Amino acid sequence: MAHARRYAKRYGVHFQQHRLRVVRFSALLSDMGVGKIDVLFLDVEGAELSALQTLDFRQHPVRYLVVERPSPAVTRMLTARGYDDLGFAFDSGGDRVFFGAGRESAFFL
Repeated sequence: MAHARRYAKRYGVHFQQHRLRVVRFSALLSDMGVGKIDVLFLDVEGAELSALQTLDFRQHPVRYLVVERPSPAVTRMLTARGYDDLGFAFDSGGDRVFFGAGRESAFFL
């Protein structure tokens, strides 16, 4: 919160705090009727690990994940779930591409 206030002041932006209803990522996908995902671009301003922790990878298998500047914790989590870091950056140079290795069968059932 302090970080956001500092930037708001620096750029002359009015800062307001709001309480919002949030849902787990998988609940949102289920509510929208989404099952399998071919490509997921995840850019949530530093909350990538939190967002991914609310994704049920069995219910919503993802073939390719493009993650904005993944932290080492995000990379470890995805690796533990069977994803391979393809070792190249996408877009601005900080977006990393992960492939759901061994997950192909989930897409063709």
